[in-house]
Amino acid sequence: MLSKRAFLIFFVFLSIFFTLLPQASSQNLPLIVNGEEKGNIPLMVFDRITYVSPEDLVRSLGGSFKYNPANGTFSFTIGKKDFQLQINNPTALVDGKIRLLDSFPKVVGNKIFVPLNFILENTAIQFDSNKRVLFIGELPAAPVSQRETVSLPGKEESPSTSSLVPAVNMVSEGSKSEISLSRIRYYSADRYTRIVFDLSKVPEYEVSTQGETLVVILKDVKASKEEVYKIRDGLVKDVEVLKSDGDTKIKIGVEGTPPYRNFTLENPPRLVLDVLKKPKDSVVSIAGTKPSSEKKDSSKAIVPSPEVPKVSGRGKLLVMIDPGHGGRDPGAIGPMGTREKDIVLRISLYLKKELMKLGYRVAMTRDKDIYLPLEERTKMANRMKADLFLSIHCNASFSSSAKGSEIYYMALPTDSSAMAVALRENMEIGLGSEEVKRKTDMLVKILEDMMKNAKINESSRLAEEVYDSMSNGKLGIPVRRIAQAPFFVLRGAVMPAILVEVAFISNPREEKLLNSSSWQRKVASLIAKGVNSYLSSLR
Repeated sequence: MLSKRAFLIFFVFLSIFFTLLPQASSQNLPLIVNGEEKGNIPLMVFDRITYVSPEDLVRSLGGSFKYNPANGTFSFTIGKKDFQLQINNPTALVDGKIRLLDSFPKVVGNKIFVPLNFILENTAIQFDSNKRVLFIGELPAAPVSQRETVSLPGKEESPSTSSLVPAVNMVSEGSKSEISLSRIRYYSADRYTRIVFDLSKVPEYEVSTQGETLVVILKDVKASKEEVYKIRDGLVKDVEVLKSDGDTKIKIGVEGTPPYRNFTLENPPRLVLDVLKKPKDSVVSIAGTKPSSEKKDSSKAIVPSPEVPKVSGRGKLLVMIDPGHGGRDPGAIGPMGTREKDIVLRISLYLKKELMKLGYRVAMTRDKDIYLPLEERTKMANRMKADLFLSIHCNASFSSSAKGSEIYYMALPTDSSAMAVALRENMEIGLGSEEVKRKTDMLVKILEDMMKNAKINESSRLAEEVYDSMSNGKLGIPVRRIAQAPFFVLRGAVMPAILVEVAFISNPREEKLLNSSSWQRKVASLIAKGVNSYLSSLR
């Protein structure tokens, strides 16, 4: 039994805990199908984005819903369309095709919620903002009973994009004049970093440059708290929120003095600021060189033009190792600032030594910090008639608890989380998510015609051997799975090819392991052992 004192402490803890939880409002809306009410569907408004319960929708419509709590994946059918999604994952598969969500699926209580806009855009379900009802087909003329109004989700930040669904104001009459800054989001692309300020209303604002800092003044805007967001993607260092005389002042630390663009969107209200890379950044510099010295000494620039990489070792079979990212592309960045491009290069150099010990010839797409386009990497392997292609990467997730190793090969996506990894690794090919999605979608169509290709089958066998070796190697982290997805870095390889995500750099514990030279050697040794098992079976 708890003592009175212990019970009081426990009660105070619970009170504080629930006070700190993000605020959300919920309600039910009727679902009408051809004039007949099928049930009430739970909706949740969270950070001014409306979410709907797909499970309740499906059950009201007579479809199927499956959820795997082990990995957070869920699937359902509405009409004749199949949906595959994952909790905290911005990617979905709809009838096998890539779809990006405005916001992540969430679990609230014992229910899963997805952005309502995602459902409206991919099904026959519609929303009537006046009658506050979801419907398919004919809508009855009689008004539905009055219910609490809802605010509907916005679209991806784009100057030319507006929500397909009319928004309904949730701000009470007494607070209409108050403008609040609810959160800041960011996204790192190849040629720019996008910072999004989510607001209750579009305010007056000013943007100015002060040395290596962009200063944004949001007039008459109240920030919930002062805080600093660490970005460190090679273009933007950090974003600092400060309260200043009734306004909110935001300082954005940048590398050098890059150009920028800004615009506002109304539905939902937000200010979007893009920090752009200068055109001269297409010349790649040695890591650690300051921008000023790059301009003065062009001899330190490294242009990716290794026509024939150096081959080391002896043996009949040649393995091409591809350390991911490099040069101006740091890859994913861990919470302590660890850069993916540095870690995978070190692991790849250890992997090279291990494979040479096993009697193989080895070449590397890069053995220093240079940038290479994705398509150039497999072209090197093809020109050199390599027998295998290994691309080494670190995984990343919006959730710091995501953990473990994964092995991928080029094929139609296994599920939405595999598709999300491919989209992140493919981000280098385009300016933004829409361009990446379009090109990756094109790759999926090509793969549909390649599924019987022997190379894909051999890549699957190679992935299994590497998976078995890593699983039995006591790495100290789970080796989660083998999966398939359309990676541009594997496109065009005429030999068996896999991509190894050695660990999650976004997980603080795994980031420490990735920085350990002994762990780097161990994972390299296990990958080499798996490669040897596969190649030995061919002899």
